Amino acid sequence: MKNLFLVSVFFSLTTFSETRSQTQTVGNFINSSQAFEGYNLIAPQSSFNTYLIDNCGRVVNEWESEYRVGLSAYILDDGSLLRTAQLGSDATPSFSGGGTGGKIEKFNWEGDLTWSFDWADTSQHQHHDIEMMPNGKILILAWETHSYEEALSLGKTPNTEGNSVWCCQVTEIMPYGENGGEVIWQWSAWDHLVQNTDSLLPNFSASISDEPRKFNINYTTQG
Repeated sequence: MKNLFLVSVFFSLTTFSETRSQTQTVGNFINSSQAFEGYNLIAPQSSFNTYLIDNCGRVVNEWESEYRVGLSAYILDDGSLLRTAQLGSDATPSFSGGGTGGKIEKFNWEGDLTWSFDWADTSQHQHHDIEMMPNGKILILAWETHSYEEALSLGKTPNTEGNSVWCCQVTEIMPYGENGGEVIWQWSAWDHLVQNTDSLLPNFSASISDEPRKFNINYTTQG
């Protein structure tokens, strides 16, 4: 009986081990008839490479950069790749938040770098996403920083830390040359702030809820 028990346990463990070893970990898992007939662009986080694959998991094209990918990558109508890239916090120590990019790159189908553009310095830094518009211009989402003193001048409630303040910025550029970008238009949340603490300032409102198109400079979140 003991021998039979040991044999049964051995067989169960062997079967379990074989099942574990046969479990798929990579490749194409599902390709049903409901899948859209097209391609998938994959830019793995922290990778230098971007891949275009078909529904069977075959690599159709691959692009390699000197920089790790940011958080966005797009295939353009002419087959070019437009991607964001990480410059790293060492390049612009003022900005080190999640989603930090700072560089935009464009590669042709053959993998040649045809254009690159940095939007990163001590006052502003591209993050998360970009958008190529039909007219060939690019919208850049960025952070911009303002000093503690600037924030106080717009009604920021004083605090003991004296930290700078980040806000959102959207910039439209027209790419040119190999690494140029002309600023066409820019929008900043800094120009749309409201507060209810200092009635002598021009951005004062007694009721913040009456200003739905503006941002409360003293709004804070937990966590």
